[in-house]
Amino acid sequence: MSEESAKDTENPECDETDGDNLDSGSSISLINNPDETKPGDLTEDDASPIVTDSGPTLQARYHDRGSFNLESIANSIPTVIDEDELEKYSRYKMNHGKRGIALIFNNEKFKDDKLKQRLGTTEDGRVLRETLEGIGFEVLAIEDHSNHDCLLVAFMTHGKKGGEICASDDSFKVEEVFEKFKSDKVPTLAGKPKIFLFQACRGMKQDEGVNALRNATSSVTTDSDSARYFSLPTTADFLFLYSSMEGYVSHRSTTKGTWFIQDFCTELKKDARSKDMLSIVTNTLKRVALTRFIETDHPGGWQQMPVFMSTLTRFLYFYDAQ
Repeated sequence: MSEESAKDTENPECDETDGDNLDSGSSISLINNPDETKPGDLTEDDASPIVTDSGPTLQARYHDRGSFNLESIANSIPTVIDEDELEKYSRYKMNHGKRGIALIFNNEKFKDDKLKQRLGTTEDGRVLRETLEGIGFEVLAIEDHSNHDCLLVAFMTHGKKGGEICASDDSFKVEEVFEKFKSDKVPTLAGKPKIFLFQACRGMKQDEGVNALRNATSSVTTDSDSARYFSLPTTADFLFLYSSMEGYVSHRSTTKGTWFIQDFCTELKKDARSKDMLSIVTNTLKRVALTRFIETDHPGGWQQMPVFMSTLTRFLYFYDAQ
């Protein structure tokens, strides 16, 4: 077992976070639940160092272009992009006045006694805030995003199967969050990347790894610059990052934070100035999959596989090529 993997087994738990260390001048805001709960006696499960974060129609629009006088209103209706012009739209515009807004919802304690305190989440909050500030994000309670490059929203909490995540006093569907940021709801975010991170369990299953062959030669086997107006789907330009596959738990160290958030921040710090976001995300998935595991009686141990879903329509670089 590698040194890094061995350390993971010191404090296993399900993913949880908090931000009690934030100073008032921080530009990255951790939104924590203020509720104080009695921790009570820890069960054997609670006391273990690595834990998991689990709790107990498309509408199409058609334009009948034949009904318009295209010559008289050519500049007032959406137009399609010609094949030759697609390359012009290859990267998101990241030269607005500010990088963007980052909202971090970091829940450690819950009113529901069945939901365990998420020990170790403070470290996740600290490193995520530090990483995002390092590439220019800030948090402001505003509704106009005209002068911002993008939006990032992070949820670190308990989760359940079926896309449900927990607030301090209730639970809600992931879709409820996503709907509020669609371009028809927030027009100033249209055409801009909107990144959502969900560090939470998505079920109760453990990912029991499988031993894979290795050899020396192979890997493991197993916003527009144009003034032109055009139409975009309201669901375009989203990136959803999940700490685990649907149905599976997410692991959290009670002292060092979660596998997913820690590894995501490692990759973002390392490559934010040189690589696009999907490359950074892919490397995060690789890091979690190949370096993180808990030894069990099963030959492959317990592992974790993050997943992402993207409707990004361009490459997302935070900085121009060096």
